[in-house]
Amino acid sequence: MWIPSLNAIGLIVIGIGTLLTVLFKKRKTDTTEVTVLGEKNRMQLSRSRVTLLFASALIAAGSILSYFEYQKEIELGNTGIIDKALVMVSGNYTNDFKRRVVENMERDLNLAVLNKQIEREIAQAENTSGISAVIDADSRESSILFMLLRTYDLSGSKNKREALISEYSQYYYDSYGGEKLFRDAHRPVVHFE
Repeated sequence: MWIPSLNAIGLIVIGIGTLLTVLFKKRKTDTTEVTVLGEKNRMQLSRSRVTLLFASALIAAGSILSYFEYQKEIELGNTGIIDKALVMVSGNYTNDFKRRVVENMERDLNLAVLNKQIEREIAQAENTSGISAVIDADSRESSILFMLLRTYDLSGSKNKREALISEYSQYYYDSYGGEKLFRDAHRPVVHFE
């Protein structure tokens, strides 16, 4: 179960508290009879507007922070689901079991967030220049696309593997340094039972 951070909750609570304070003060002022509208009342009115704006900004900031924290939690969940499936299909199990593992993985993934993760990963790879982007094996190991590819590869899901390569071929080829190197490194796994 996801719970927002104390920072997000604090921003929202402070914003609501400030908003309620201003509203109660304004209501109290409205109920008293004011005979002379002078400079003092105009200043008080402008202060309350600024405070209302500040309270609204705090509530909005807390809500936005909560949203981004929630998205990050889903991203971590997606990575965990793929990692767990990869571990299971790496074991010495039957092809039927591995196929069910992949089906369960696909059912549990949040695909909308997964698409955003993949787009961000590709954008980061495109921004990385030089030979380090090609030979950095650590980034390939933690890449969500390479984890998916290995999961499909080890489970014998040839059609899904080829569809993934087809969709993101340029990313894969750039990461390995060319199509031939990539194809040689990721030959389909043959399972004998």
